[in-house]
Amino acid sequence: MLRELGLVRAGPDGDAPTVACCLLFARHVPDSLRHAAVAVTRKGKGRTVVRGNLIRQQRELIALLDSKELNPPLKIKGKRAYEERPAYPSRSLTEVIVNLLVHRDYEIEELAEIDVDTARAVRFSNPGAFPRKCALGCKLMRRVASGPSERLAKSEILRSPTCSSESGPWNVLEAVLQM
Repeated sequence: MLRELGLVRAGPDGDAPTVACCLLFARHVPDSLRHAAVAVTRKGKGRTVVRGNLIRQQRELIALLDSKELNPPLKIKGKRAYEERPAYPSRSLTEVIVNLLVHRDYEIEELAEIDVDTARAVRFSNPGAFPRKCALGCKLMRRVASGPSERLAKSEILRSPTCSSESGPWNVLEAVLQM
């Protein structure tokens, strides 16, 4: 079964785990994959490097980013009372963390990075350049991001009272997509 999934390959000395197998399941990631880690900073300072297999990294990153220190509760005004919610929805953070880990080019020997500006913005970045062949997709995505669904996307994904249309992570997304 592991061979069918591409996680084990036959070699001269018998079966050997592939890089994908090591990234997913290894208790100790080999030194050749030490760059397969994520650096978390707070406003560019206080660097914490999360290492291990991808499953362990995902769990640690979710616990770290969903903590009250980095994702503080905010009071959101309702019709009759205030409701307390985290600055960023847990499901959104989980989705972005999984995307950061899964869609990464592990041949590039640099760390992925997450920079947190508490209750204002969270920037996720992977090493490498955006492929030029995706330019058409970027134009389409930019068109959707600036259309009528923008308000919904901002309120659902980047729900934070200090994010405005002039600043914050949405413009970072726009800037990246315009490259």
